[in-house]
Amino acid sequence: MYDLSRFQNAAIILIANREDVFTDMDDRIRSSFSALEEIRFKPYTSDQLFDILQDRRKYGLRDDSVTDSVLKLIASKSNGDARVAISTLRKAAQKQRKRETQCVVASLKA
Repeated sequence: MYDLSRFQNAAIILIANREDVFTDMDDRIRSSFSALEEIRFKPYTSDQLFDILQDRRKYGLRDDSVTDSVLKLIASKSNGDARVAISTLRKAAQKQRKRETQCVVASLKA
């Protein structure tokens, strides 16, 4: 990281899912990034997650294999986290495949 911060005329983009990413870094590295611009991304809404899951279903599953109501349930239980929502959909589809059933049934706990 320190060597990267020494490049002239270079833009460095750091992406982290923790706010304390610089806490354990060497002071020289931390000071090199002291003027960084921080952009925070808000959690997704349930509607946004539903749209994301619809796209995943469209391009990765048969349309009739997961109903909109199941996608809405997954979206509402994912706390704004797209990774959680997509992972839940993937696991549900894998279970469906193993059981050789036609469609994913909602079995998430409320």
